[in-house]
Amino acid sequence: MDIQLTCKGIEHTEVLESHINKQCERIIRFLQHERSPVTIEIVLEGHPNHAHNEVHIHIITPSYEVNVHREGQKLYPVLDEVLKIAYDMLHKEKEHHVHDRKQGNHRP
Repeated sequence: MDIQLTCKGIEHTEVLESHINKQCERIIRFLQHERSPVTIEIVLEGHPNHAHNEVHIHIITPSYEVNVHREGQKLYPVLDEVLKIAYDMLHKEKEHHVHDRKQGNHRP
């Protein structure tokens, strides 16, 4: 599993990385049995002239592709929201896969 963290206009600190790793644990557990390659790209963007942050996450696997983008004043709440949405989207997509398999349909 490849996890890529990019910080633009935000200092990449151990505290920030530790927070991201802790918040990503559920996503990592969810994807641990997924076929390779599995890539999680997280981009954090801060704007120096005003209190505005952007968080992007892109999860790519052979079975799933999830993109989430949110903006807000406080980085950590926006980051937590994006990771929760991504996790929920993965679960919803898995439910669709399971339902389709039970119905005898195959989703591309």
